[in-house]
Amino acid sequence: MATMFNRWWQRRRLIRLVNAFRGLAIRKPQVMRMWRRGVILKFISISLSEFLQILVSFLSLRPYLTVNLASSIFVLYTLTVLVNVIISHYYFAIVNVHSHYILLNQELHEVLVEIRSLEGEHRKAAFMIKCCTFADRLEVIAGTQYEVQTLLEHITKIFGIQGIVITINSYISILATIYFSFSSVKKIRGVEWTPLYILLFVLNIVCYFADILITLNNVYFVLEVHAYMVKLLERLIMFSPALDERLQAVIESFQLQITRNPLKISLLNLFNMDRSRSMLMANSLVTNLLVLIQYDMKNPRE
Repeated sequence: MATMFNRWWQRRRLIRLVNAFRGLAIRKPQVMRMWRRGVILKFISISLSEFLQILVSFLSLRPYLTVNLASSIFVLYTLTVLVNVIISHYYFAIVNVHSHYILLNQELHEVLVEIRSLEGEHRKAAFMIKCCTFADRLEVIAGTQYEVQTLLEHITKIFGIQGIVITINSYISILATIYFSFSSVKKIRGVEWTPLYILLFVLNIVCYFADILITLNNVYFVLEVHAYMVKLLERLIMFSPALDERLQAVIESFQLQITRNPLKISLLNLFNMDRSRSMLMANSLVTNLLVLIQYDMKNPRE
């Protein structure tokens, strides 16, 4: 409810951001082909995860299934689908940002290779013309990078409350999924563990965690391609003393832009999303699971 209220409250900003991303995609139509694979992968992971959860739930509760219980399960998973759709909005935005960064890095690498070729250029006029051309291209790349990063920061602010709520929800859901899976295997009563049920149960767990990893990795990929852009700029700085003054100034300005405004994906300025933070959360999950499982084994209940 907090996420839906926040989405409605900031609907105008969200529409402006969607239009801005659409404008970028029109300028760079290659992006649509690049993020198509990510969209298809996310759709498949969500669909399989939801379908298998519903199927396993109905098979587990088949001896006790009534119309009221079936309706309750349907309403519960309808809410789950709604949450996944909300998560997917941010995922699609990040996929778009990632695709733009890949294109920018490709263009920046091409400029770097061509600047290296200037070492063999001894004609002063040709050298100056090429330097001006490279300066214009770098200015376009720097402008697009600033625009993409600004859009990402705005999107992260809009989705901040959603990010906090979903992070807490995902943490509790993962903890509960693993613990109740352990409990189900330990206490076999009430469930007929047929080969089909075991297969669906395992596939459900695999698809559930695969969907979470797909979403998280997409964020980390953006941070990685940004870090690669920083490395490319550092290589350009090495050539700048031997280049034209204007091209040298553009390279230094681009470097200053990246340095003064490092890319960070933060949730309401409470914490940054990165792989180290995910490892800390994973360690916390393992610790809590061990405590729950030990308690369950020491205090068996009928």
